[in-house]
Amino acid sequence: MNTSFALINEVWNTIWVGVVGEIWIHRNSVIFNRGVVDASEVCTLMQAKIWSWISVKSRAASVFEWSALVLDWLGGGGGAG
Repeated sequence: MNTSFALINEVWNTIWVGVVGEIWIHRNSVIFNRGVVDASEVCTLMQAKIWSWISVKSRAASVFEWSALVLDWLGGGGGAG
Protein backbone atom coordinates (compact mmCIF):
# COMPACT_ATOMS: atom_id res chain seq x y z
CA MET A 1 0.00 0.00 0.00
CA ASN A 2 2.84 2.37 0.83
CA THR A 3 4.38 1.74 -2.59
CA SER A 4 1.04 2.49 -4.25
CA PHE A 5 0.78 5.79 -2.40
CA ALA A 6 4.33 6.78 -3.39
CA LEU A 7 3.62 5.93 -7.02
CA ILE A 8 0.36 7.87 -7.05
CA ASN A 9 2.07 10.81 -5.38
CA GLU A 10 4.76 10.75 -8.06
CA VAL A 11 2.13 10.71 -10.81
CA TRP A 12 0.28 13.70 -9.35
CA ASN A 13 3.52 15.62 -8.87
CA THR A 14 4.43 14.91 -12.49
CA ILE A 15 1.01 16.07 -13.67
CA TRP A 16 1.26 19.26 -11.58
CA VAL A 17 4.70 20.18 -12.92
CA GLY A 18 3.65 19.34 -16.51
CA VAL A 19 0.49 21.46 -16.37
CA VAL A 20 2.03 24.47 -14.65
CA GLY A 21 5.19 24.31 -16.74
CA GLU A 22 3.36 24.17 -20.06
CA ILE A 23 1.04 27.03 -19.09
CA TRP A 24 4.12 29.06 -18.10
CA ILE A 25 5.90 28.31 -21.39
CA HIS A 26 2.79 29.24 -23.41
CA ARG A 27 2.31 32.41 -21.39
CA ASN A 28 5.90 33.46 -22.09
CA SER A 29 5.43 32.74 -25.78
CA VAL A 30 2.33 34.94 -25.88
CA ILE A 31 3.98 37.78 -23.96
CA PHE A 32 7.51 37.79 -25.37
CA ASN A 33 7.05 36.35 -28.88
CA ARG A 34 3.68 37.92 -29.62
CA GLY A 35 2.13 34.47 -29.77
CA VAL A 36 -1.56 33.69 -29.81
CA VAL A 37 -3.38 32.04 -26.93
CA ASP A 38 -4.28 28.52 -28.03
CA ALA A 39 -5.81 26.39 -25.25
CA SER A 40 -6.02 23.33 -27.49
CA GLU A 41 -2.29 23.49 -28.25
CA VAL A 42 -1.46 23.93 -24.56
CA CYS A 43 -3.56 20.88 -23.61
CA THR A 44 -2.00 18.75 -26.33
CA LEU A 45 1.52 19.75 -25.31
CA MET A 46 0.70 19.13 -21.64
CA GLN A 47 -0.58 15.65 -22.38
CA ALA A 48 2.43 14.77 -24.52
CA LYS A 49 4.92 16.10 -21.96
CA ILE A 50 3.25 14.41 -18.98
CA TRP A 51 2.86 11.11 -20.81
CA SER A 52 6.50 11.08 -21.88
CA TRP A 53 7.71 11.88 -18.35
CA ILE A 54 5.52 9.20 -16.78
CA SER A 55 6.53 6.59 -19.34
CA VAL A 56 10.23 7.31 -18.76
CA LYS A 57 9.85 7.25 -14.96
CA SER A 58 7.92 4.00 -14.95
CA ARG A 59 9.59 1.58 -17.31
CA ALA A 60 8.33 -1.27 -15.11
CA ALA A 61 4.73 -0.05 -14.76
CA SER A 62 2.24 -0.43 -17.57
CA VAL A 63 -0.37 2.13 -18.56
CA PHE A 64 -3.01 -0.07 -16.98
CA GLU A 65 -1.14 -0.16 -13.66
CA TRP A 66 -0.77 3.64 -13.60
CA SER A 67 -4.41 4.29 -14.46
CA ALA A 68 -5.66 1.63 -12.03
CA LEU A 69 -3.62 3.13 -9.19
CA VAL A 70 -4.89 6.64 -9.87
CA LEU A 71 -8.50 5.47 -10.23
CA ASP A 72 -8.24 3.45 -7.04
CA TRP A 73 -6.79 6.44 -5.18
CA LEU A 74 -9.61 8.66 -6.45
CA GLY A 75 -12.17 6.09 -5.32
CA GLY A 76 -13.19 5.10 -8.82
CA GLY A 77 -12.26 1.43 -8.59
CA GLY A 78 -9.53 -0.13 -10.64
CA GLY A 79 -8.42 -2.37 -7.80
CA ALA A 80 -4.68 -1.80 -7.73
CA GLY A 81 -4.45 -1.11 -4.01
